[in-house]
Amino acid sequence: MERYGVPVPILSKESIRKSTLTKIKRYGTPYPLQNPDILEKCRETMRQSTGKDLIPISKNQYFLHDLYGGILNYKVNSRYVDILLDDNICFEYDGGGHRLNVYKGKLTDEEFDKKEAEREIEIVSCGYKIFRIISRRDKLPDSDVLLKIKDVAYNKLKTFDVYRYYTYDNSEKSYNV
Repeated sequence: MERYGVPVPILSKESIRKSTLTKIKRYGTPYPLQNPDILEKCRETMRQSTGKDLIPISKNQYFLHDLYGGILNYKVNSRYVDILLDDNICFEYDGGGHRLNVYKGKLTDEEFDKKEAEREIEIVSCGYKIFRIISRRDKLPDSDVLLKIKDVAYNKLKTFDVYRYYTYDNSEKSYNV
């Protein structure tokens, strides 16, 4: 306390400053996990040791993965897709929490939409096609209907790069891009 003015020397402003400068010199960021290479190494270690990833997965995503099969949280270039299906078709589920950063005020609608468009372009440019179910209220149709939606999506993706299916409180509506 007498020498540094804090109970533990590492809490002094000078120690914090030196530590931050060292991390920036070594990793290019004030916090190592802000470095994309280190973050990916951590994710890979997590996958290998626990079989899980750091990417949150909703109950509906688990349900759809059980129904459709495929690879959960598949990495395409620098992005993750919810499920990779056969024929390089990526399935995305946009539930109620999909726009959480907008609801929390971290991003504007425009910023979020721009990031989503860039993400979609990157995935499609890597040779993948995207099939997406959007359900803002986290309500999904019955399994039989979901399997029919998947069949329709596969047929649509022969012509389009992206197929979107919207559902609101189990009322069905589809939209192609």
